[in-house]
Amino acid sequence: MLIPKNFKYIAASATFTMMSTSLFAATNTYTWDGDAADNDIFNETNWDTGSGDPAGDPLKANTDIIDTDLVITNATGTPNASGGQWKIYKDSVLTITNSSVSADQGVGNWKKEADNTTRLRTSIVLNDSNLEANFIFYANVELNGNSTLTVRHSGIPLNNATINLLNENSRIVFNNENIAAVIDEHLSKITVNGEAAVIDTNMKLVDDGTGNGTILSVIPVPEPASLMLLSLGGLLAIARRKH
Repeated sequence: MLIPKNFKYIAASATFTMMSTSLFAATNTYTWDGDAADNDIFNETNWDTGSGDPAGDPLKANTDIIDTDLVITNATGTPNASGGQWKIYKDSVLTITNSSVSADQGVGNWKKEADNTTRLRTSIVLNDSNLEANFIFYANVELNGNSTLTVRHSGIPLNNATINLLNENSRIVFNNENIAAVIDEHLSKITVNGEAAVIDTNMKLVDDGTGNGTILSVIPVPEPASLMLLSLGGLLAIARRKH
């Protein structure tokens, strides 16, 4: 039986989705509608609860967004979180689909648990989308389809974060981390299709051309037909040597 090359991606994505659904059950869902036409993520007028704009002022820079899933789909322009950290608590999931989103500072979970020491990672899902931020903090990030996560800062821009790339067209761009820094600081936090990232096996690292940054991309899984042709080629080569 031939297994499509993207079967592993689909299976891993389904597993992650089921885990997210069971582990992160938010009471509220805010869906981006961009009604204010200012691309401001912290402007409640740009979001819809299903019955109108969010009441009060729940979306503020440097303020924990608790028990609320955020959904951005087919956004016009580039929704932007400016003026402070975009703080999304563990019970909230940020899902971005067919959109480009940016944050002037960091995205993730800053809120400590009751013991005042533990933080739990939030969940961020990119579907054919781009997310750009200075850094990602305490978050599990999933990249599906043609998605790019860009982190601008040097040091540790993936701070207590994990990244899972589920498609050969997904990638991570480090604007200010060279290849050596990415290997030393971040490779252990990255998986490809749920498996540990291994250079030149399931992913590759290249300089971004500036001398300052690095691009991490997925090595495509060969098509079953290609593998069959390679096998036939090997058999033919052996047969020729025997004659």
